[in-house]
Amino acid sequence: MVQYNPNNVRLKDGRLARIREVSITDAVDLLTLTHAVVADGRGIVCAYEDVPQSLSEMRTSLYPYLEGHRSGAYGIRLVVELCDDSRCIVATAVVYRMSASLLRHVAVLGVEVHPDYQGQGLGRALMNSLVDWARHYGGRLNGGVSRLELGVRADNYRAVQLYRSMGFEVESVRKRFVRLSTGHFVDELVMTRFLPLHYEERWGDNRPHGHRDKSPRLRLIPKSA
Repeated sequence: MVQYNPNNVRLKDGRLARIREVSITDAVDLLTLTHAVVADGRGIVCAYEDVPQSLSEMRTSLYPYLEGHRSGAYGIRLVVELCDDSRCIVATAVVYRMSASLLRHVAVLGVEVHPDYQGQGLGRALMNSLVDWARHYGGRLNGGVSRLELGVRADNYRAVQLYRSMGFEVESVRKRFVRLSTGHFVDELVMTRFLPLHYEERWGDNRPHGHRDKSPRLRLIPKSA
């Protein structure tokens, strides 16, 4: 069983919060958070009808991360909980590995911060936690996670700047990918970051000259510090 260790983060306004794994009891706060993000409208690709409408639907959406196909070494959902009497959840994030056997080295990331708490450093703190999970908690299935990717609207300048500062690069552009309610189109950027592999494919040192067998030999190497 993969266990994620919670960690504290200090907001820019001085308040303390905790990043931890999601639980089923978070459904109420997450429903409020999701509806606030959709109502704000900045940087999103979902409308109100696309997100959970009730506590039952929200609980169902959490199941894959609690004990379903995105739990354990396959993925995780994190929440940011204020360390005060309210214990309110103000942000959430997910990372999950692709399910196909030959794609399990690829992990997809997503972050959601309440509009009232944006600009407080929570997005960066969550991204750091997602990358940390990919490096250390994702297990060693098929060599572990080595490729991280996410999609972001091209007009979400703050998010794009954040991801660039964390080592993500624009790999491709999906032209006119998002159609706004106004009828205008917005491009989506596919951004990626590669993590160091713990192994490499090498030819055997004693391969005879002219040998045509192209099957690579795996040689384990120590993980860099």
